[in-house]
Amino acid sequence: MAAIPQQIGTLTLSDLAVERAITITDFGVTNINIIIQQDMARHNAIVADMMSALVETTTDRARAYAGSAKASKMVEVDEMGRTSTTKSNRPGGRTVEFPLRRFERAIGWTQDWFDSHTPAEMATEVLSAQSAHIESLKVGVQEALYRSANYTLRDIYVDEIDLDVKRLVNADGTALPYGMNGQSFVGSTHTHYKVGALIKADLDGLVYDVMEHGHVNGIKLVVNFADENEMREVVGFNAYPDPRLTQINSAMNVPNQVLDLSNIYSRAIGTFGPTEVVVRPWAIQGYAFACALNDLEKPLCMRQRDNPRLQGLRIVAEISSHPLNSQTWRAEFGFGVWSRTNGSILDFTGGGVYTDPL
Repeated sequence: MAAIPQQIGTLTLSDLAVERAITITDFGVTNINIIIQQDMARHNAIVADMMSALVETTTDRARAYAGSAKASKMVEVDEMGRTSTTKSNRPGGRTVEFPLRRFERAIGWTQDWFDSHTPAEMATEVLSAQSAHIESLKVGVQEALYRSANYTLRDIYVDEIDLDVKRLVNADGTALPYGMNGQSFVGSTHTHYKVGALIKADLDGLVYDVMEHGHVNGIKLVVNFADENEMREVVGFNAYPDPRLTQINSAMNVPNQVLDLSNIYSRAIGTFGPTEVVVRPWAIQGYAFACALNDLEKPLCMRQRDNPRLQGLRIVAEISSHPLNSQTWRAEFGFGVWSRTNGSILDFTGGGVYTDPL
């Protein structure tokens, strides 16, 4: 009788999810923990990739921001001439700082639960913890972008220093870099938190807010799924064609982009002027966000611990004291604005003044 070939590979949560005919105790809690740890590494890698367009992950606590030299003129000379030395007119820079917060989720079981439930049910609990982690990250991104007031937070997990956390440009008096054509901006009045309507003129202004600062690489206009239909009615919006209705007669008629039907909550839906219009699940209804996502300087930084072991979602405590077994999941991170000019938000809820949505 031929030997059954040994399968080579790594057990994953998917393997746990199909184990419905055996109890957790019989499968082995140690085996489950190995699978969970391996899946956590994959989860953290996926999360980092998912946010990479909008967020730079860093261990920095503070960075110097703003301050740029305005372009000056060259002086024409003859072969015997020499011009005087010049000093650039450079506004002073400021510091932006990034918070560090701690989030936890505890799960508890009894030994009786282990004896009567399956690995598939354990996998559900792990996936629930991962989902809670993603939700916390989404809220962190929303708060960092859509809230308009700077704030101070004590760095209690390091050395108790007060951190000055900034928002997008918000007329707080900070000296701003010169624009791409040498424009200067008054720090006490210039703001990227705008009020208006979802119409061409206001969206043009929103996009220009970003472009005039030199952010022109991969400009996106981001809206919530609930605002998609209204966005499609804006003058100047060009929708990507529905692939089910597109007639392709030759290679010349193949569109560069068609509407993605796989995920209605996260997809590109068309263009508006120089921007691509995208729907994102973290976008807030009633607010439009413009940003150059391909710029080297991302709008946000997500600060993590210096020690790689303390980064991402992880299990920090396991308690086994009959009859209770429990696990505590922890993630430490914080979002702060890095490139303050690479982002602008339009509040079109009709309130008359910009209102923080959360």
